[in-house]
Amino acid sequence: MQLFVRPRVGFFCNVGSLVCNEFSFCESNSNNRKEMRRRAMRKAMLIVVVGVLSTGLLFGCSKSEKKNQTASQANPKQTVEETAQTHSANQVRQAVQQAMQQSRYPQAPDFELVDLNGKPVRLSDYKGKMIILDFWATWCPPCRAEIPSFVKLYSEYKDKGLVIIGVSLDREGPDVVREFAKNFKMNYPVVMGDMKTVSAYGGIEAIPTTFIINKKGQIVDRFVGYRDENTFRNEIARWLLNES
Repeated sequence: MQLFVRPRVGFFCNVGSLVCNEFSFCESNSNNRKEMRRRAMRKAMLIVVVGVLSTGLLFGCSKSEKKNQTASQANPKQTVEETAQTHSANQVRQAVQQAMQQSRYPQAPDFELVDLNGKPVRLSDYKGKMIILDFWATWCPPCRAEIPSFVKLYSEYKDKGLVIIGVSLDREGPDVVREFAKNFKMNYPVVMGDMKTVSAYGGIEAIPTTFIINKKGQIVDRFVGYRDENTFRNEIARWLLNES
C-alpha cells in the first residue's frame, strides 16, 4: 500500500503549491486580481478532480486484487474443490490419450484360407496368441531367405503362444508350394492366399510383407522386404514375452 500512498501525498502537495503560486501571482497584480483569481481557482479545482479520479483508479486495482486474495484465504474449501476438479480433469485427459494410443493399432482382418492339405484355416482360430503373418512366394529370393528364421523361431516359441502363418501368393497352386515347404522343412502353417485377403490387408505391393499381430488381434507392425532373425526376436520379446 505504501507504493500507492507516496505518489498521492506528493501529488496533493504539488497541487497545493500550484494553488499558492497562483494566488501569490494574483496578489502581486492588483489590476487583474479578480480575473486571475477565478482562473487560478478553476485550474486548482480541475487538478484536484483529476487527482481524485486517479486515486480512485489506484485504489480500485488494489482492492480488487486484495479482494481476490481474501476470498481464496477465507474459503479454503472452495480451493480444495477446485484442485480436486483439476485433478479429475487430468485423469480423464490421460484416459482419453491412452484410449487414442490403443486405437492406433487396427484390428487384423479375419480370413478363411485353405492350407496345403485343403484344410480351412482362420486367423480367428489363433485368438489370444501372437501371430507373424507372412505374405510370400516360392519364387521370391528374399522370402526364401527369411524361412529358416521362421522355422527356428516357431520351434522355439510355439509352446509359449507364437503362431507363424505363411500366406503363399504362388499362382501355380498348392502342389508347387507343398513340395517347396517339404524341402525347406517349414514346420508352421502355410495357406494359399487370394485377392480378397490381399485386399483386406491393404494390398501387397511387394513380398515378403510381414504383419505382426499382438494377442489382442491388433496389427502392431508391418515389414516390407527381408528382415533378419533378430528383428522378429525383438517383436516376439515385445508382444509375446513382455506383453501382459
